[in-house]
Amino acid sequence: MGFKKNKIEMKNITEKIITKVISGDVSAIEFFVYEMNPVVYYMTYKSFYDAYTAEDCAQEILVRLVKKLSTYDSRKSNFNTWAYTLIKHTIMNYSDKINRSKEITEANEEYIMGLAEDRTNYLNCSDELTKLESYIGEDDYRLLYFRLGLNYKYKEIAKLFDLPETTVKRKINEALKKVKKYKERGKNEK
Repeated sequence: MGFKKNKIEMKNITEKIITKVISGDVSAIEFFVYEMNPVVYYMTYKSFYDAYTAEDCAQEILVRLVKKLSTYDSRKSNFNTWAYTLIKHTIMNYSDKINRSKEITEANEEYIMGLAEDRTNYLNCSDELTKLESYIGEDDYRLLYFRLGLNYKYKEIAKLFDLPETTVKRKINEALKKVKKYKERGKNEK
């Protein structure tokens, strides 16, 4: 991730503007964000080459710049250096966050897809479904049905059941573990 500092400069950000932003002056904050946005977006787009990701990361950076501006000390470095450092570090953290999220999602989707293939066997036998439902519990069964059977996203299920998305993910993962145990129990009985 190399950045060319000379590509876009932050000429209009003065000590006076910085002081006003730190004090909470709304018009100064708007001006600061307006001036910083092209620099930030340029750097994020050059890092991700995806407009959506660049915009999302740029928004996070702009908020962070405003919040952290009080830590800027003109005696230690000039503003451009301070801002570029904060922007670069935030981009790296954002990139790491995206990669971790992809790894978790891919692992979960692989596991779910394996269960979805096995699900076709269960759909042919209502007795087996009834046993599974009583084994894992009605609520967990419903969540799994919406996730695997109807292909709802976690966010959609959370909205439908009026639960936080993290709770839905946790409950579905717990239900998947129960299904796995149920399947293993069935294999051992044969």
